[in-house]
Amino acid sequence: QEGHTVHADEESSKAEVYDILDVYSRTYSELLAVPCIKGVKSEKEKFAGGDFTSTVEVYIPFAGRSIQGATSHGLGQNFAKMFGLAFESEQGGKVMPYQNSWGFTTRSIGVAVMVHGDDKGLVLPPRVAMVQVVFVPIVMADSDVAALDAAIDAAAAELSAAGVRVKVDRSTTHNSGFKRSHWEQRGVPLRLEVGPKDLAKKSVLMCVRDTGKKRPVPVAELVATVQSELVDLHDRLLAAATKARDDHIVPISKWEEFVPALDRRCLVLAPWCRETECEEGIKEDQKKVDPDAADQLVTQGDEQFEKITAAAKTLCMPLEQEPLADSDVCFHCGKKAVIRVLLGRSY
Repeated sequence: QEGHTVHADEESSKAEVYDILDVYSRTYSELLAVPCIKGVKSEKEKFAGGDFTSTVEVYIPFAGRSIQGATSHGLGQNFAKMFGLAFESEQGGKVMPYQNSWGFTTRSIGVAVMVHGDDKGLVLPPRVAMVQVVFVPIVMADSDVAALDAAIDAAAAELSAAGVRVKVDRSTTHNSGFKRSHWEQRGVPLRLEVGPKDLAKKSVLMCVRDTGKKRPVPVAELVATVQSELVDLHDRLLAAATKARDDHIVPISKWEEFVPALDRRCLVLAPWCRETECEEGIKEDQKKVDPDAADQLVTQGDEQFEKITAAAKTLCMPLEQEPLADSDVCFHCGKKAVIRVLLGRSY
């Protein structure tokens, strides 16, 4: 998805940049259950030729890296000047317009996979999952297959009528154990198993992908229970991803704290002077801190992992941040700080 717009004035142009950024942030949180940090890129990291770039940044827990989720650029009048673009204003006379450019890509799918996936496979956010509920028939040697199929069809039809995306796995090439693993790997939010005993009790066994918990659900309460569980599952995914991100944002105030925080697979929030020369120095000075980092391991709790060797960079200056004190200085160069910046290793 990509958008390009032209505006008569700077005010409406800037307003749209942040309106679109809000849309992107909501798309991640409300559909993909992925939390974002909204911010503005530095002069070095912004879109070349634009006035400024706003961004939504996402933290990938298992990798300890950030990824740029989407961007919305304010291009100012730069391209209008370059190509001689102008329009006739209401007041008369030729005026150069302000332009914006914004985009959201299939990268978002990879982000959701990396944020939510576990050792068993995908964990799909329910609001975007192609299949939200899969029925797995448990067929025994003495099963009344016709009655089982009829009961599953009736329940599936009721769920479909309520707007739930449903699939019934009637494949005959694999047993029910294989099917359980198959749909678990593919991240389907809810698996409903129905066997002869469930049929007799007029219930189904509901298996929830993110928690692995199982519980019987009466058929009479199935629609309401499934709808409620899909909402709860989304909320749990978003809460877990938010906690993982927040637990890995480390506030620092001096350079000596920077690389050790990165080596713990964290992002860093630090006071900054906002000067390009300092930003370039941040990247270069990391090489002097620990030149043998690739050969070392980091111990964190019960886990041990290799240090990430890539240099960190500025990710964004968060739109929401605590005000600086008059005494705050840049964590890197020691000059007066003017803003807090989020830094980290990134994809």
